[in-house]
Amino acid sequence: MLLLFPAAASAQMVSITNMYSDPFSADVSMYSAGQVDSAVLVMEVAHGGEVIESRTVPITNFSGELTKVIIWEKKPEFERYAANASLYIDGVLIDCKSYPFSHGTAALPRVHLTDLDPDSAGVLMLFRSYTGALADVTVELINGTDIAYSQSSYGLDIVSPKTLRLNWPILLEKRNYTVRIRLSVQNLRDAPIVTTYVKSFTADTDVEIVRSDAEVDEVGASVTLRGKSQVPFDGKVVVKLGGSVEREFSAPSDILTIGKEDTVGISWDIPPGTYTAAILAVDSEGAVKDRFETMFRTSSPQAVPTATQKVPGADTIAAFFAVAAAAIMAARKIKGG
Repeated sequence: MLLLFPAAASAQMVSITNMYSDPFSADVSMYSAGQVDSAVLVMEVAHGGEVIESRTVPITNFSGELTKVIIWEKKPEFERYAANASLYIDGVLIDCKSYPFSHGTAALPRVHLTDLDPDSAGVLMLFRSYTGALADVTVELINGTDIAYSQSSYGLDIVSPKTLRLNWPILLEKRNYTVRIRLSVQNLRDAPIVTTYVKSFTADTDVEIVRSDAEVDEVGASVTLRGKSQVPFDGKVVVKLGGSVEREFSAPSDILTIGKEDTVGISWDIPPGTYTAAILAVDSEGAVKDRFETMFRTSSPQAVPTATQKVPGADTIAAFFAVAAAAIMAARKIKGG
């Protein structure tokens, strides 16, 4: 039996359960007890009752728990702000919440993220603390307003510069992503101080030619590629020969992601001479991801001398005829004598 709920009943099914904001980003968590085909979340940053920035996020096929992340684009200029979240279904306001926050006057956290370097393989983070502290770190990979991946580390003891590296365990697409670091520094007397850091990057395929495993000679080439990105590389190895003869050869590689290797073999028939070889790793769109150049020489096959074969007993036969000839000559001398 299909039940249809009016907007008034939907208010009891859908609600904003939690929200957070600072001058750089915000997140809103919602819960729906049933299926919501379409909804709209409106996020605003206001100062003194004036809206500074507003974002509208459409939501489709929503049920259970859902979190949306907003990256604020405008730089903070004032001391105090309020982030407002409003959830609408069919144009009717279902729920709303407000979250006040400050900029520049709140107590400074005892742990800082001083370096954030995300790419298609993962993210590198450098934390510093001048007093020592325990911190919880959550890494979020944001695709639009959705959290594509999240991983948390709790109770990190940061007493000196500490480096963390996280490789993405999921496949990425060729598109823009944002990494959001949520840093929560524990405080024995007060609530933890939460700070977020954000940085965007463009994901793309990436491979490298393993220099120690790239060989070319008179019969062909053997080239090993190693994946360096979670955007799958579906490409080929191209070898361009120059010198005595200019020719180009290619062969496809296996699909590669970070850490995966494939050795590609190419065979050719080329005349003797001296050659330069440009080895290229080329993706499916024709972009060169890595290049390695080398040089080699081929020579004409050397003539192999033919050994003279002796007939078995030849020396014995020659000696026999020599003795016979000597005997005949001696007999003639006696007869003529």
